[in-house]
Amino acid sequence: MVKVVVICKRKPGVSLGEFNEHWRTTHARLVTRLATTLNVGRYVQSYRGGSEAIARFVEERGWSNGDYDAITELWFDSAESLAAAFSSPEGLAALKELHEDEARIVDMPSVLAWVTEENVVLDKTKGA
Repeated sequence: MVKVVVICKRKPGVSLGEFNEHWRTTHARLVTRLATTLNVGRYVQSYRGGSEAIARFVEERGWSNGDYDAITELWFDSAESLAAAFSSPEGLAALKELHEDEARIVDMPSVLAWVTEENVVLDKTKGA
C-alpha cells in the first residue's frame, strides 16, 4: 500500500470556515469524481481540531500545528499504480483540475507532501 500524504494551510484571507467548507464539499467531490482516473483507492481528509479539550491536549504537550489546517491522505495499491495514474494524459489532466481547485483556497507554497509506504502496527478498527 502506497500513500500520498499532503499537509496544507489555507490561503491568506480565507477563513478557516470557508476553507473547511470548500475542502469538505467542493474539493472532496472533485477528488471522488477523479478517483478512478487517478487510481485512488481511499481518500481521507483530517482537519485541525477546534474544541477546547483538543486545544488543551495539544498545548499541554507543547505541540504546534504550524498553522496547518488539513491533512489529506490518498491510498494507492502500489507505486506502479501511483506512477501510472500520475503520468497518463488523463491523470495529468485530472491533476491539473485538482491543482486549479486547490489554488483557490490553499497556500500552495507552504504545502508539505510525501509518498510513503504504510506500515500498520495496530488497527483496532478491523476487529480482533
